[in-house]
Amino acid sequence: MRFVVWPIFALVLITAGLFPVQRPQAHEMGTDPDAAWFQSLRNGGADCCNMHDCHRTDAVQISKEGHYLVKLRDQWVFVEQENVLHIPNPTGMAVECHTTDKRGFDVPYIRCFIPGTMA
Repeated sequence: MRFVVWPIFALVLITAGLFPVQRPQAHEMGTDPDAAWFQSLRNGGADCCNMHDCHRTDAVQISKEGHYLVKLRDQWVFVEQENVLHIPNPTGMAVECHTTDKRGFDVPYIRCFIPGTMA
């Protein structure tokens, strides 16, 4: 029995290797009407969106000091003022582009934020 299982297991692994897994892309051309806009987002010359890290959101608050907070992973994340982009937003909703913290911790870091029409 043991000698029968290994060749089958090897065949499954080889077959799986023939079909690469593609990461889903949030703003793939043709599927999101605002894909080109998302891909054009820049902050200080750096891209904001690499096809999967910018998202529309309505989970936005403004502090009494006037700073934006965005809810990510069940926590409110502070948006640094230099990461707020004051540009036309065709989505109508606030948009946040996040990654993990600049220092390498597993904490969301918002590198670009575009206020929505209601924010």
